[in-house]
Amino acid sequence: GYYGLAIVGMLTSVISVFFYLRVVVMMYMADRTSAEPLPRVATLGMAALTVAIIAIVWLGVLPTSVLNLAEASIGTIF
Repeated sequence: GYYGLAIVGMLTSVISVFFYLRVVVMMYMADRTSAEPLPRVATLGMAALTVAIIAIVWLGVLPTSVLNLAEASIGTIF
């Protein structure tokens, strides 16, 4: 009996397909008119990217220390 919700879901799916296919078309099917060189990444940006990558790998592979910290902090509340 959730026909309205189903219609909204279908409409949002159609809209999202439109946006995603535009990206694919621009990536693979659009002609590039000039071969512009890629811009260089600033040193500060590269450092931030490196820190983010290290944090993601550390939290993804070794989350035990962070989970222990969270458990200890929850223990002080209750």
